Amino acid sequence: PGSIPGDDECADTLTCPAPMYFQNGEYVGVYSNNANISLIKGDEDFGLDAVEDFFKYPLGNWEDLGPFKVALNFDISYDQDIFYYCHIHEGMTGRIKLLDADGIMLNKKDTPEIPYEYDVVDTEFDKTCGTFNTTAWQLPNDQCVKNFVCDSEQSSSIFKTCVDAMDCHMMASMTTNAGEGGIQALFCRQMIPHHQNAVNMAKSLLKHGKLEWSCERDDRGEKPVGCRLLPILYDIINGQNRQIQKMQKVLKQLEVEEFSDCKVSYDAPSENSPSEDSPSEDGRFRRITEKLEAPNRHLASVYEKGIACTPCADTTGDCEIKVKVNFFASETGYFEIHGCEGVSPTLHLTVGRTYYFDQSDINNWYHLLGISYEHDGSMEPGSIPGDDECADTLACPAPMYFQNGEYVGVYSNNGNI
Repeated sequence: PGSIPGDDECADTLTCPAPMYFQNGEYVGVYSNNANISLIKGDEDFGLDAVEDFFKYPLGNWEDLGPFKVALNFDISYDQDIFYYCHIHEGMTGRIKLLDADGIMLNKKDTPEIPYEYDVVDTEFDKTCGTFNTTAWQLPNDQCVKNFVCDSEQSSSIFKTCVDAMDCHMMASMTTNAGEGGIQALFCRQMIPHHQNAVNMAKSLLKHGKLEWSCERDDRGEKPVGCRLLPILYDIINGQNRQIQKMQKVLKQLEVEEFSDCKVSYDAPSENSPSEDSPSEDGRFRRITEKLEAPNRHLASVYEKGIACTPCADTTGDCEIKVKVNFFASETGYFEIHGCEGVSPTLHLTVGRTYYFDQSDINNWYHLLGISYEHDGSMEPGSIPGDDECADTLACPAPMYFQNGEYVGVYSNNGNI
C-alpha cells in the first residue's frame, strides 16, 4: 500500500493500490481501497502474511483451508505496466497493461522490462511427454546406455520412451567436473539434474497416468491409486522445482557456473582395446550390472535393531519418551528412543503407566508416531482384538495425541488427562 514508484500521496497514507488476499471467502487483511470489500483504510496489512505460509502446507491441508482469492483495485493514474508473479517460484512473472475508463492503453510500450527470457517447451517430443528439455536426450544417445526401461512389453509405450529420455538427460547432466566452488557446488550440480528428472517424471505421469482425484474407497476399503499418487506428483513438481531454484541461487552465490559438464561416451570399445577414458556398457556399466545380479544379497547392518529397552526404569509415575528418526538407518529411516540403544528398540512398557511420546524433535516431521495392535495398523478406542467389553463402549486402550501441551481428542482412559 505504500510502495508505488514516484511521489503519489497515497504512499504516505498507505492507501496505494495493493492486492487484497482472501481465505475461504473472507478478506484477511486490514488495508482496503475497496468499500465493497472492507472499510477504506490505510494499513500495511493486506492479507499476504496471513495466507502465504498456507501455500506451503501439504496439499490436503491447503485445500481444507481454502479457497484462496486475490482482489486488486488499481484506482490511480499510472503510466507504466504492472505485473503478476509467484511468491514461491521465480521466473513466472506476467505483465499487466493498464487501461483508462475509455479502454485506452496508458502505456503502449512494454515497460518496465522483464529482465529474463522465459523457459518454454519448444518441441513436439517434450509436449507429448509433458516434460522440459528432454528432446535432445532421446535414445539412442552416445552419452547414455542402450536403454533404461528393460521391459519389452513397454517397448512401444509413450511413457517408456519419455522415461528413457529423462533418465538419459539426468545421467549425462550428472556427469560433471568437480570444478570450482568445492563440494557445495558439486552437490548442487549433481542434485539439480536429479531433481529435474523427478519433476519431469512426475509431470509425465500426470499427463499420461489417467489418474483421478477421487478418494472414495472401493469394496476392499482401498483408496484409488490417484488419491495416493497425485498429491505425491504435485509435491514433487512444486517442492523440488523450488529446491532447484534455491540451489541455482547457491551456485550464483558461490560465483560458479551452473553446469560443468565432462562429456563421456558410451560407445562400446573394440574387443581388444577397452577404453578407461571412454566408459561404456561393457566397461563402466559392467560393474554396476554385476552388483545388480545379486539384488537380494543381505549385508550386515551398521544399525542394530530390536534391542530391549525399558524407558524410565528407575522412576515412577508418568514417563516421557523422547523420539526422533534416524534417516540413515534404512531407505525411510527408523525411530530412535532417547536412552535406548540402536534403532527401532523393543520397548518394555508397564500396564497402567502413562507414557508421553515426545515428537518435538524436527526429525519427526512426516513421521507421526502411531500405536497399533498389528504392524502398520491402527489402535482406536473400539478396535481391541477379541471380545472385551471396552470395544462396545469405545473405552479400550488407545493413544492420546497432544499438540502444544494440550490433549486434542475427546476419548480418554486416563483421569489425569
